Amino acid sequence: MTSFFASRMRSLLAGFALAAVVPFIAPTDASAQVFSQVGNGVPLYGFGVPLYATVGQTFTAAVDGQLSAFSFWLGNEAPSPDANTVDADQLRFRAYIMAWNGSASVGPVLYSSDITSGPTSNPQQFTFAPGSLMLTSGSSYVAFLSASGLFPENPDFAVAAVGLSDESGLGGTSVFLDSGDDMDCFLATCAAAWQSGTDFSAPQLQFEIVVRTVPEPASVSLALIGMAGLTLAARRRRLAPR
Repeated sequence: MTSFFASRMRSLLAGFALAAVVPFIAPTDASAQVFSQVGNGVPLYGFGVPLYATVGQTFTAAVDGQLSAFSFWLGNEAPSPDANTVDADQLRFRAYIMAWNGSASVGPVLYSSDITSGPTSNPQQFTFAPGSLMLTSGSSYVAFLSASGLFPENPDFAVAAVGLSDESGLGGTSVFLDSGDDMDCFLATCAAAWQSGTDFSAPQLQFEIVVRTVPEPASVSLALIGMAGLTLAARRRRLAPR
């Protein structure tokens, strides 16, 4: 009876120890860091169908974290009355995130949005939520909008104005691609190549990264000791004579 009671006490104490250290294992505070290139009110015309169906901005992740949202600004005002055959709100496109090697998008598509329509006003913010996409500090990416692969759903000629920024705090440059309806232009290779907009302002872009604190090594060790103690106590209880 004494041995059984002692075993139960050891198990109970181990449980208390584990409960005390589990909070150290779980991620602690989560904070959102917003990085943005503020618009200068000057639009860049040309994103749409049929020319320059892909336009975007490269950037370098400043922290490790989850990309919870990113935004581009578009406008619906054409530079001249005959610039569009239809209103810009009939333009169909998707938003993407891919890795960037300094001259082109590489690897798989990390994020692709649903089909989006617009814009209906000037300027209009388009925000996309990648969900659980994790970015690595120091790695380069490209965020872009593309009508490629959607030409059958688009009118013959529809152009939106891309909101521009004079800032370059995101550590990248504006890029565009005369990709037509060929998604392989950014998924693999094609006759067209990404062009840099270094002589122009960058697209107005904002993204938000959620950062969670990583547990200290000492806290993790303490948690492991607590779990080991609980496992040992449970094993002893099973082996104790009845």
